[in-house]
Amino acid sequence: MGTLKFLGVYSRHPIGKPKSQRLLFFVWQKSEENGGGYIVQKLNGQLLPAEDPQPVDAKVFEVVYRSEPSILAAPVTSGKAGKKADDNLPFEPQPVTVPEQPSPEQTEATLREDFRRAMLRLKRPRERSGAVNSMEMLAKATDGIEPRHKHMFRDFCVSLRSNQMPELAVLFGQRTVDMSPDDDHAHFNLARILCILNKHEEALEHIQTAIKLNGKEVVYRQLLAYINRKKMRARSSYKRREP
Repeated sequence: MGTLKFLGVYSRHPIGKPKSQRLLFFVWQKSEENGGGYIVQKLNGQLLPAEDPQPVDAKVFEVVYRSEPSILAAPVTSGKAGKKADDNLPFEPQPVTVPEQPSPEQTEATLREDFRRAMLRLKRPRERSGAVNSMEMLAKATDGIEPRHKHMFRDFCVSLRSNQMPELAVLFGQRTVDMSPDDDHAHFNLARILCILNKHEEALEHIQTAIKLNGKEVVYRQLLAYINRKKMRARSSYKRREP
């Protein structure tokens, strides 16, 4: 009988409740000889076990749970907990090493992998809703995030825009601007996406900011002219509809 591998702390957002109300769990992975899958145990606000462990199917786990590498907590022993979760899969007491604070590189690697998996799930109709939720969580990630990570969020934005997903791309475009408000190209990228969404007033603000930061870039003025033309056409169309 193989032992269970402790993976760390994972989070899950309760359905129908604000995303800020995340639930935290200790997570163990079953070995293949034990049938695969996972065991999760809900934690309280002090990161102590609040409920008995429960088994979770691997496919459900992949969709619902997300690793929280910055939360440094671990069980002292897993003996009794495992027997409550599955009498046939007892936990064997094993030493647990509390992980160190992840480096910026490790944080980026984790988030890029989360993004890759979410992109795959977006293409599966049954998993799309959960994937969208994962993308929204990624756009708001704060644990371990540093200024250097603006390039990662920019890459996420470009990838989503290239895959015709502007509603999600705009989240990462805005995050990039928030992290680097003096980056003219970040404002330009966000303005492009806002144009796709027909949000020309918001796009105008960002392209004007881009031009103030770098007035020599010709393509910025080209986008400004395009936005102004779209706004003029919208005004003309509105006037024609007036009684």
